[in-house]
Amino acid sequence: MKTLTKISALLVVIFAYHFLQAQQMVSEHWQDNQGSQAFFQKSVVRTDASGNTHIAGATLNQNGNYDLYLAKYNASGVLLWDVVYAGAGGWHDAATDLRVDASGNVYVTGSVFTSSNDSNDVVTLKYNASGVLQWDEIYNGSSSLNDGGTSLQLDASGNVYVSAFTQDANNGSDFLLLKYNNSGSLLLNQQFDLNNVHDVPVSLMVTSTRLAIAGATQVGVTDWDYLYVAYHPVNGSYISHSTSTGGTAGFDKVHDLQTDASGNFYLTGTVFNASTGYDILTVKLDDNLNVIWSANYNSTSTMNDVGNALAVDNAGNVIVTGFSETSTEGTNYVTIQYNSSSTQQWVKTFNGEGNAADTARAIAIDANDNVFITGSSFNGSTEDFYTAKYKSNGTELWGIAFNGIYNGSDRAFDIALDSLGGVLVSGQSQTQTGFEYATVRYEEYTNTYIPVLDSNDMPIYNDRELIVMFDSAVVNKAEVNRIHKRFGLLEEFVDTTTINLVNAKLGLDLSRAKTIKVFDWMTTADSLSITRLGDTIKIPPFWATFVVKLPTGLDVMETADSLNTLRPTVYLAEPNYIGFLTSLPNDPEFTGGNQASLHPTQQYSNAHINMDSAWDISTGNSYIKVGVFDTGINWAHDDFSTDGSNTWNGSKIKGGWDFYNNLPINNFMGNDHIGHGTKVAGVLGALRNNSKNVAGISGGNGGGSNDFGTELHNMRISENNSYNIYMNSAINAIVTGATNSNGYGLHIMNHSWSSTNSSGMLKFAVHFANLNHVSFVASSGNKKEYILHVQQLYPASYFDDWVMKVGASDTAGVKAGFSVYANSLDFIAPGVTEVVKTLAHNSLNGSVVFDGTSAAAPHVSGVASLMLSRHNTQQGYANNLAPEDVENILEKYAYDKYTPGYDAFSGWGRINAGKALHMINMPNYEVKHVASVQSISNPSLVQQACTVMVPNDYYMQGVPPGMYIADVYKVTVTVSHNIGNASIFNAWVRNSSSSLWANSIILNPWSDITLESYNNSSATLSAYIYFVWWDVLQQNFYLKWLPKTPGDAAKWAYSLHLSHVPQGEEDKESDNRISVFPNPANTVLNIQLNGTTSGSKQIELSSLEGKILLTAFTKENTSVLDIADLAKGLYVLKVKTEDDTFVRKIIKQ
Repeated sequence: MKTLTKISALLVVIFAYHFLQAQQMVSEHWQDNQGSQAFFQKSVVRTDASGNTHIAGATLNQNGNYDLYLAKYNASGVLLWDVVYAGAGGWHDAATDLRVDASGNVYVTGSVFTSSNDSNDVVTLKYNASGVLQWDEIYNGSSSLNDGGTSLQLDASGNVYVSAFTQDANNGSDFLLLKYNNSGSLLLNQQFDLNNVHDVPVSLMVTSTRLAIAGATQVGVTDWDYLYVAYHPVNGSYISHSTSTGGTAGFDKVHDLQTDASGNFYLTGTVFNASTGYDILTVKLDDNLNVIWSANYNSTSTMNDVGNALAVDNAGNVIVTGFSETSTEGTNYVTIQYNSSSTQQWVKTFNGEGNAADTARAIAIDANDNVFITGSSFNGSTEDFYTAKYKSNGTELWGIAFNGIYNGSDRAFDIALDSLGGVLVSGQSQTQTGFEYATVRYEEYTNTYIPVLDSNDMPIYNDRELIVMFDSAVVNKAEVNRIHKRFGLLEEFVDTTTINLVNAKLGLDLSRAKTIKVFDWMTTADSLSITRLGDTIKIPPFWATFVVKLPTGLDVMETADSLNTLRPTVYLAEPNYIGFLTSLPNDPEFTGGNQASLHPTQQYSNAHINMDSAWDISTGNSYIKVGVFDTGINWAHDDFSTDGSNTWNGSKIKGGWDFYNNLPINNFMGNDHIGHGTKVAGVLGALRNNSKNVAGISGGNGGGSNDFGTELHNMRISENNSYNIYMNSAINAIVTGATNSNGYGLHIMNHSWSSTNSSGMLKFAVHFANLNHVSFVASSGNKKEYILHVQQLYPASYFDDWVMKVGASDTAGVKAGFSVYANSLDFIAPGVTEVVKTLAHNSLNGSVVFDGTSAAAPHVSGVASLMLSRHNTQQGYANNLAPEDVENILEKYAYDKYTPGYDAFSGWGRINAGKALHMINMPNYEVKHVASVQSISNPSLVQQACTVMVPNDYYMQGVPPGMYIADVYKVTVTVSHNIGNASIFNAWVRNSSSSLWANSIILNPWSDITLESYNNSSATLSAYIYFVWWDVLQQNFYLKWLPKTPGDAAKWAYSLHLSHVPQGEEDKESDNRISVFPNPANTVLNIQLNGTTSGSKQIELSSLEGKILLTAFTKENTSVLDIADLAKGLYVLKVKTEDDTFVRKIIKQ
């Protein structure tokens, strides 16, 4: 029986833990045991494109000998087949590696015992996807002694490569390379012997131009070194070999070998140094096995460190995992990240519950550069699997243990990621009589945050989920006691009778609803607690409490009411309440459900950008200036008139110019002949909450508040009565708007236009705007007869840091069919007529629909203006937001619509205004600017005498366009920062405030620095300078440094996204004493006051503008209201009692 220290302290821990786990969770999905072993025996795990899992190793047969073992599971953990393969000699056989090709064929290597030569030989097997043996090839070395396969790889042509050891005539061992074609024919074999002693291979990797084998070589009785050998992958010809060693003779061992997209090789293991013991030595080699760099990791003094596995991420960072010895904690997991230049970025360690032996053995990296590691951890009595996930910056996202069904020792040997998002771990579990292979699949889940608003526009609970506490008698205690099964399906946690009862009550099947343990660490043994005064009290069965996710369209309150009638089976059901401030505008097109681009409507629930939550934080401020570069704006429209006068002085449009006609804009109300610019401006900044027309995104809070949102500027650039835009008008307008001394100084520019031509002058202008820290928003373009879906259109397709490129989303919130995509598309936003409503150009009070990527761009501009309004020095922040800050925040927190992360169709997804504003809202979050000016010192030569090109559209620092010979130097700096007690979510460079260039054969003259790493106290950044010394075209010397000379001052700037969120903060519950159903409703509305409420009640139903439409009086706690004659729309219901007033928002269908 477990005891805890106090129930109140327990609840704090529970709620804090649940809060921390709410966004991303991991759970044990399934596990299975197969095979039989007498001792710990390595297994390997691989996955295929269909999400199936394959493991290989060895299993005992009835004679007590080992046979090679291979098994395949589907994604649900069902064993599809398993096979054994026995050598002819009737002795020990085992698999050491396996691979799966695109067709699901499985290739295995290892060793088998053959009677013909009374020794072990290399075996290579091919099975089809159904587990049927296709061919087996046994290779007996030249000395007919012991041989064994150690590693296997496939190439794109289906060839099979095997590294092996082979015993030579001197009883030493050599490296052996075998290559088979897809039919099993031996194409080549190569043997390598370095010193006529022992050479033992561990792993091999294959690239298009090289094949490398790594292992160890004996150089003395007690002295071994790293050894790696390179061959040509086609003909197997020897190319080179190399060795690495520690500072002192010892048993230096390679444990893993990997490669990157550039053909470099990486290996890790352990080497001996007399002063520090065994250290982790990680080496990067080029394709000829020349050492590019080596990094030695020593944790503590003379304690030993061992690298067991490594991986290389998309950025070229190298992540090594293994273990480090300590003086007080035994061995700990250690995971180290190096950047591509060997600079250590971070080190993470893990000390298990037992404070003893913890060893990481395997690593995997996903497409987003998240790092997964696994191994074994001592729990105090036995070993368990322990698997962890880190973000690419070293932040641990989760960790989970696995204790086998026999409660013995468990060791994980390998890890793989499947195509369905699962994490597979393979190892061994101890049984009463020996060991079995154990395979575990973990799944991740991100709980969606969708706030539901009440009639006062307050977010009151999370949509599509309930917290349900069941009677402990109906809960599956076995699943509760699987403490690492943190979520699953409802039918897994409660009995069938309860499922049937719930389904019958709701009229739908909830058996497979996603269900999350609220108290996932608790088991049924957690029954007693000792208070701070020493009293012993019982703990209620909190472990019977779950979050149950509901299907789309199911009303949360009604469902809770229904489930609460099922007592005692359901002890309690209620929404997952939240507490946020909110305000909703009273503009008729908004309240009438005609602006589905801004908030969910009954018809289009997924087309919006979550403006309700954003407006809780900011509605825009006049110190932010937004320019609309378009066909003009009908500035006299009612929804731009701040005083109702429809005059220029009373207009929200505060500046601008007609750049086509070169005329002032303020004396011509009808300057927008086409209407395009007025539509853009209406989406972006029409007055909000003024009871007129539409709600603009940055339209202020209207009414008598004298709050009219951000300033709009009418930057007309189009030809009269035409959609044509000339570059001279455009570039003039951009440069004018970006310049501060002329009175403009725009913060944001919206460009809902595009050109198929990349104008050099337009590029100049856009770059100039960026250097002025202008957030530049441009539409990606619409597909037409002469415009392709993936065509580069401008200005949207200029350098990504300069421009936020916006595509259009449709009624489902995914890419609209006409929207041009790819080529650095940043995100999408609403752009179809069904969801976008805006202002008319040809009347003072009209509204119209709008579509195209032209409509999408102002959604982004509007949200950006709210972000700049909120995160501003005038709001108490330390700095304003830079363009890079706006872009990164919008990208990070967008609704991801296709594959996780970036995709060509939607960029980072559809923008989420509420989340973006929330994540910069003090006191919880902020973006901190860091900048440093440092002299360029000790640049490192990275490329000599290379050909570079100065583009035609730039004449930089006196260097004419052309081809040059130059030397390229890398500049690296470390910049310190102070974040106090905050934590870092993310970081990015601010090229608009930096001064050095990227490494490119085209000398693009703009800052493009790299943030190589960062931690809580500093960041490492890099960039390049060029010494241009020969003019290829003119055939003469041209000696010039670009963009700066060594010794010159260079500026380095980056941003840190910080969190100041206090831990243990609890949400307050909203009032749930009233139930209203159905909602939405067609003809009648049922109103129920929960609990005893005596006296008379007054019921009022009003429009969102406050007009009372229906009134009723009753003394009952249950009433029915006839709403059949009401028009479709949103309404406010108020129930007034003698003691209180209850308010709900309803929808009339």
